[in-house]
Amino acid sequence: MKETTNIPILNLPGTSSLSYENSLIHCESLNALANFFGRNMQAHRHDRHYQLHFINSGKVHLSLGEDEYNDEGPLIFLTPPPIPHSFITEPTAHGIVVTVHQSVIQDLLQVLAKDELHLEPICITLSQVSDTLDHHKEQLLLGLKGISLAAENSQADHHSSTIMYWTKLIFINLISLLEETPAVRPSHHSYSQIFRDYLELIEENFKKHLPIDFYADQLNITEAKLNTICRIVSNSSSKQLIYDRIIQESKYLLNYTGMYVKEIAFEIGFQDPAYFTRFFANYMELTPTQYRNSIRQHTHSERAHQN
Repeated sequence: MKETTNIPILNLPGTSSLSYENSLIHCESLNALANFFGRNMQAHRHDRHYQLHFINSGKVHLSLGEDEYNDEGPLIFLTPPPIPHSFITEPTAHGIVVTVHQSVIQDLLQVLAKDELHLEPICITLSQVSDTLDHHKEQLLLGLKGISLAAENSQADHHSSTIMYWTKLIFINLISLLEETPAVRPSHHSYSQIFRDYLELIEENFKKHLPIDFYADQLNITEAKLNTICRIVSNSSSKQLIYDRIIQESKYLLNYTGMYVKEIAFEIGFQDPAYFTRFFANYMELTPTQYRNSIRQHTHSERAHQN
């Protein structure tokens, strides 16, 4: 069993969308969260929150509790608190992520007279939904579309009640689907374990800028085999996954610390700050300074709207 005590708790409200600070419900597009956190989400959990991912299209490699999945959208996966999970999505993957405080779900279960229902972590591909449940699937998709549009219109007077309405519609129909639809069978392919081990090695060593053959040697496979596995599981090269992690860390430090760009470069293993700037700009199409300024401008704009 995985140890959860060392797995960080990620609190979405108050991170990528200031308009959701201190709210019970958080809705964000998959792309927006990927731009903020990266496509390679390390193992984390959500304290006292349920999280529903709807992957409309694209491939996802998912570690959910004790199980792993490799599948393509359209699919949904539900993560109850405090189940650890991690995932990587390909750049073409699109979808919606809804995070809901457990009190909202508990109240809903009580209204539905399903107090004893224990929501488990689960992954369902919508193509598996039987024809007899099409109504619930359509209502679920309607709710996801509705909450996404409502989240974009956060200044409306009826914003909170609208968000709550769509959330209840989503979970009422989700519960019906969960009770009647078989879950995706977890993947037990050896590639999944090798890929997970590779991600753990990246997490331990990405600041050292080690060559791919180091990782391949640690995994006791060839560089070509490692790259093939990464392509199969994540549709990214082995080297790209390292670059993604470096960029993710760079963005975090630019967002949440007052470190100078030069200091950030040294912190993540670059000996030449100018090379770090070129690396970052090549990936983000903005220099580190431009990226930091854009975040500050966005934050100032959000706060101005709230006031």
